[in-house]
Amino acid sequence: MVEKKRKFPAIIIKHRGFFNLEKVLKTITNWFNEEDFEDFDITDYKYKIPSPAGAEYEIRMKGQKKVTGYVMFEIEVILWVYDLREVELIKDGEKIKTNEGRIIIEVFPVLILDWQKRFGGNKFLQRLQDFYHNYIIKYKIADYWDDMCLIKAGQLVKFVQESLSQEVT
Repeated sequence: MVEKKRKFPAIIIKHRGFFNLEKVLKTITNWFNEEDFEDFDITDYKYKIPSPAGAEYEIRMKGQKKVTGYVMFEIEVILWVYDLREVELIKDGEKIKTNEGRIIIEVFPVLILDWQKRFGGNKFLQRLQDFYHNYIIKYKIADYWDDMCLIKAGQLVKFVQESLSQEVT
């Protein structure tokens, strides 16, 4: 049986210091919209009542992009924010409201094959799909679609890091 979901290792961004949480969230949603991800949704949003250290958030987002009639990219983003406090900074003589805290962002790219489930059902169609994967599009999946999915996730990570004003870690 051929695997229909090809999961890749998570890309993790860690940042401690000053950042603008609204800007980070807008950057992620704008990137998904610019890259034509049709099914973008915030799947989970948790907020913990602030302690003396600050507030905590857990935000999960997922976007899906139908590349062909057979291939679909799915990228899930999980943000964990700890010790979040609002602070005012003076930058170039102006007061700026921003946030201080810790943020961990995980990006999970997934390549989904046969998202329309054309080869589901009886054994003949499943064997036909095995033949299709192993002999016809084997190298296109491994050399092209896998790379394109990882490149899309890398582009998202790059935009998020720029919004955090951080170097690559």
